[in-house]
Amino acid sequence: LGDVPGIAADSVYLSATNSALVGGDFYTLIRLPDDCAVMILGDVSGKGIEAASMSALVKTALTAYAWEGAGPARMARSLNSMLMGFSRVETFVTAFIAKIDLKAGRATYCSAGHPPTMVIRPESMPLGGGQSGVIGAFESMVYETGVFTFAPGDMLFMYTDGTIEARDRSGAFFGEQRLRDLLLSVSGEGVSGICGKVLGELDRFTESALDDDIALVSLEFLRGRS
Repeated sequence: LGDVPGIAADSVYLSATNSALVGGDFYTLIRLPDDCAVMILGDVSGKGIEAASMSALVKTALTAYAWEGAGPARMARSLNSMLMGFSRVETFVTAFIAKIDLKAGRATYCSAGHPPTMVIRPESMPLGGGQSGVIGAFESMVYETGVFTFAPGDMLFMYTDGTIEARDRSGAFFGEQRLRDLLLSVSGEGVSGICGKVLGELDRFTESALDDDIALVSLEFLRGRS
């Protein structure tokens, strides 16, 4: 993750493929001028080296769109057009893209087929707007924008679907509610190490039998609207 003044970050990446340390999940935090930043977390279909090579392409494209000044929904649309041009490659991408204005304490975002991201504060709830379909499936897909505000001390927690779809021995999913309860219980200790604590709980829940790539990212806003 890039270094952005005003944001403290924590992250964990785990590949489900024994033969590779990388997979289809990816994330990046991009520092932009004027106290702005773009956070991207995504999941390319597939696993292993093939998925990793495509995720590198997707990450590079989204980074270029961010530097061009595109908003989150436009970034998703541009990536969709690019992937639809690869007629022989059936690649789908889910992504959470947020453009963060640290001066205003405000962010716009697009969640394209992605599990709900959370802003962690006393009344913590998953973000509800800006939910759109996956990228790379249909040329006519519509991508919507949502907005959230933040204050100093608030956290943004993002994850890929391998987190909530992890199963225990009986086949039960870890699930969104279990994740939310866990985050609320550990968030008071600060952002440092929070992703490792979530991964540790997943490891205990599955008895060390995680079967999908997992990416976890948490940002703590050190500046924003008071």
